[in-house]
Amino acid sequence: AIKEGFTAEKVFCLRPPFSTEFNRALFREYRVEVLVTKASGCEGGVVEKVMAARELGMHVVMIRRPVLPDMATVANLEAAVTQCRSYLEG
Repeated sequence: AIKEGFTAEKVFCLRPPFSTEFNRALFREYRVEVLVTKASGCEGGVVEKVMAARELGMHVVMIRRPVLPDMATVANLEAAVTQCRSYLEG
C-alpha cells in the first residue's frame, strides 16, 4: 500500500484475530471508509473484520487466496505412500 502512495497513517498493519467489537471501534475511531483485507479465513479474523465493516456500511475489498495448482489429495497416510510410489514409478 505504501508503494502505491498511501501514507503510513492511512494503513493499519495489525496481527489478528480481533473481535467484531474491536474492529468496529477501530474503524469508527479512524473513520475508515474501505476495508481491504485478504481472505485469511477464521484464523485471520476475516469474518469479524467483514462483519464490523458491513455493520458500519463500509465498502469491503477482499483479496482472494491464490488458486493452487491441481494436486493429488488423499485421506490417510497409506494413500499418501501409495501416491508417492506412483510418482516414483513414473
